Amino acid sequence: MAAPESRKKASRAAAAADDAASRQEVERSIDEALEGSFPASDPPPWTLGRRDPDRRPARDD
Repeated sequence: MAAPESRKKASRAAAAADDAASRQEVERSIDEALEGSFPASDPPPWTLGRRDPDRRPARDD
């Protein structure tokens, strides 16, 4: 019969393997979603900057 400590280690190893497999599955589903959304649409116009109508251009004298 296996010692209780070795059973705990085996249980932890199995849980870690399950976590890794679960993470891989999540990563795979995210990658699929990203592939489906590429190329992204054009960015919204407000990312190009904002022009302040009260601001006047600098003068080169």
